[in-house]
Amino acid sequence: MRLSLWFGGLVVLTLPRCLESLPEAVPADAGVDVNLGGTAGDAAGFDVAPDTTTEAGAGTGGSGGSGGSSGAGGDAGDLCGDTSPVGYEIFRVPTGVSITPNAFCGVSDPTFNTAPALPLKLKAGAFSDNNPTCKLLWSPDQDPPVLWACCDVDDKDVRAAITVDDAANIWLDDSVEFLVKENDTPALSTSTLKLFVNANQIYRDTRYDGSLFDANYDANVVPFAKLILPGTRNDTIPDKGYSIKFRVNLPFSVVPGQKSRCDLAVHDADLIDGGLSVTGHVAFSGKSTPDLSGAGVCRFSCKSP
Repeated sequence: MRLSLWFGGLVVLTLPRCLESLPEAVPADAGVDVNLGGTAGDAAGFDVAPDTTTEAGAGTGGSGGSGGSSGAGGDAGDLCGDTSPVGYEIFRVPTGVSITPNAFCGVSDPTFNTAPALPLKLKAGAFSDNNPTCKLLWSPDQDPPVLWACCDVDDKDVRAAITVDDAANIWLDDSVEFLVKENDTPALSTSTLKLFVNANQIYRDTRYDGSLFDANYDANVVPFAKLILPGTRNDTIPDKGYSIKFRVNLPFSVVPGQKSRCDLAVHDADLIDGGLSVTGHVAFSGKSTPDLSGAGVCRFSCKSP
């Protein structure tokens, strides 16, 4: 449970462990795209396991998936004969089809528009104004393989304070959190990727190194975030919501039909009694803090939308 208390102009966050102060809020941007870039912040954050403490800078701790453990494999070259039920089928991008990075998930992007939506569960305490529709796609045509995610989120109060890539505590903003690993066992492995993208188009990518999540890892993330107009971030004017889309290299090989543990959550930050507070979460696992023990099983499908 995350609580926000207000004492004479000071916001005090009582969280599972100590967190650094939030940066100043981003000024209202009248609904235009934001790509602030910036250098990486420190790597301490709220995670399944603590991140490594690193120096500022994005680093080169990973190759965006070129190493990693191999997938499930199979002598036939795929696992498309496995039709056992799973929690979610990640449809594959048809060969020769390009995903538009800067488009909403709906009618603006036909491939995402026809993909199935993740069955997200409302975590107790989540506000009803957070009503996301999220979809995943994967492409075997690149090496390493690529995963796409897209979420259209209804939100009457769009809030995002983090403006620097790889900064800690990005989950305190309106944001999408995603975890995935190479197989369907719940234990963390060095193939486990954790990624956040907030409503400012800022991201944080990490990979489990055997003991901690390393924020120096580079997963070659291409993020996109845009408000659903009319709307402005970080003010008291009611909003309609926002869209977040990202492309990321997977840190493991993928065989079509391969099963995986994955989780996706949408974090909802609102201004409550003058202080910024994470008021709710909608997640595939139904947990407020996504992790692989409570996550569902995804399959890198042989089907295309």
